[in-house]
Amino acid sequence: MPYLLQLLQSLTVLAAAPLYAGVLTKASALLQSKHGPSILQPYRDLAKWLSKGSAISDQTSWIFQAAPYLAMAGYLVVSTIVPIITSNPLPLAFLGDLLGGAFVLALSSFVMSLAAYDTASPPGGLGASRTTWLGGLARRMPRAAALTLVGTLGIAALPPLNGFVDEWLVFQGLFQGFRIPSDVIGVVLVIAAATLALTGGMAINAFARAFGIPFLGMARSEEAAVANEVGQPVACPALLAVVCCFLAVGAPLVLTGLDRVLQATTGENIFAKLIVPGLTVIPAHTDFSAFSPTYLAVCLLAMLLVPALMVRSRTRVAKNRSVPVCAGGILRFRPRMQYTATTHANPVRVTFEGLYRPQVKLTRASDDPAGRSGPVHYHFQVTPLFERYLYQPIVRLVEAMARLVQPIQAGDVNLCLVYVFVTILIAYLVAVR
Repeated sequence: MPYLLQLLQSLTVLAAAPLYAGVLTKASALLQSKHGPSILQPYRDLAKWLSKGSAISDQTSWIFQAAPYLAMAGYLVVSTIVPIITSNPLPLAFLGDLLGGAFVLALSSFVMSLAAYDTASPPGGLGASRTTWLGGLARRMPRAAALTLVGTLGIAALPPLNGFVDEWLVFQGLFQGFRIPSDVIGVVLVIAAATLALTGGMAINAFARAFGIPFLGMARSEEAAVANEVGQPVACPALLAVVCCFLAVGAPLVLTGLDRVLQATTGENIFAKLIVPGLTVIPAHTDFSAFSPTYLAVCLLAMLLVPALMVRSRTRVAKNRSVPVCAGGILRFRPRMQYTATTHANPVRVTFEGLYRPQVKLTRASDDPAGRSGPVHYHFQVTPLFERYLYQPIVRLVEAMARLVQPIQAGDVNLCLVYVFVTILIAYLVAVR
């Protein structure tokens, strides 16, 4: 019965999603004193779209084709985690908690952002980053693109790779801190969790740009247009990609191994803080959180079958066709007219403009009213607040401590013996305590 309820919820979400979109559209139209389309219009649109072929830009790669499937699979995975039609826990709730569901939704948004990059959309001006001279490498170097994508997902902390597991454990550590009866610590933990969430969101945004600009869209230079991966080493990057996947999918096994190593070396017990029954990780002292990166990866792959079956079940389908880039009326579309790194960063720049207070200076060679002003120089400068007031003081402190310790490394035997004695004494006091 519980698994029947699980299946019923997933089917309900899949069937009712267009209705929800139709209700929102209708409500928005009524608020604007308009009649609006029927709430069933999304179903008619889906039936029409499924009977048509796709017009695909001739500049896209395999990422554009795979992104919609992966995005829809992510949405369906969330429907197996978060109860919607019932207030009881779902049988597959161990795949991830509400935090894990948020990460899966972020994965869907991330891949759709990459798909948008892959179309070589023309909005935006030319950026100053060196990556703007690349582009289109996913078609010329598919293996390098696939391995880089794995590393990008891992660094951006998106499921089901290792960065997601690390960030989830950090969040759980912060949540465990609320058991400490201190208002000050509670405030600090809230600030830390909000900062970590902000950092994670900005990392996703940054790495969407870092991968999308050089690998997707049109080649932005002659060198990128003829790039190839013949003779390039693949074994070591592939090994790192496999390790990233194993550290995530096999996280429960890794935690079990770390527990044995720590017990043998330091006497610490990971399982006193984490419960690892089988392939699921449950923080101790809580009854509201659990996740299984192993089963989450399996479920994500299984959910890819749903959109695939929907596409395969179409009838009277026209063939897909390759079309030029939609350039918005531009007669001669050039690679430099694509979406750029600078344009992608504009929303972030505007958001934090009040904090960093960038200085913009525009200089013209002349003020000729006829418009013949000559070259125009654009200067943009941002005050590095964190580097100036946080990182540099820490660096200076470390350098000062290094200068104090430097005589020990100069070959003086007496100082080395004193250093060893003090180190052993401190370690003994810490162990006894």
